[in-house]
Amino acid sequence: MIQQAINEYKTATDNFLKVLGMFNQQQFNTVPFEGSWTPAQVADHMLKSQWGLPEVLTGNTKPADRKPDAGNAFIENIFLDFSTKLKSPEFILPTEEPQNKAEVLSKYNDKSEEIQQTFKPLNPTDICLDFEIPGSGPFTRLEWLHFVACHTIRHTRQLENIHQVLVN
Repeated sequence: MIQQAINEYKTATDNFLKVLGMFNQQQFNTVPFEGSWTPAQVADHMLKSQWGLPEVLTGNTKPADRKPDAGNAFIENIFLDFSTKLKSPEFILPTEEPQNKAEVLSKYNDKSEEIQQTFKPLNPTDICLDFEIPGSGPFTRLEWLHFVACHTIRHTRQLENIHQVLVN
């Protein structure tokens, strides 16, 4: 269960970084179409969305009183439904400033590694109490990792769509 969750997260992260790496520095900060983020802004949003996760995982918890992956279907229904456009919470909106691609890739890689290393020794079935996604209720550590994987898959698809526009 633990290794499967880590593998899912790692695969999603590797795919995200691979697609992000397809943009050159100029494309990285280019708005592909009206209402869209730049690739740099997508990456900044993703970094901000994961920044506090190690603290959430190691913060206050309680033993689960339900299946530890019971929330996974809820997470998938929201983030893997590509027909809906979601609105980002204010606190993880990306910066408007241009970003250096190499720096962003390095920060993202470091944060991904930190999340994996933080998750591994912990009980994945414990419910994390320090932060909730609005409307979701508290997640177990296992659900948090699944959430980040699904969120990453969603934004990888967004980057693929942006790439198609910028290279054609």
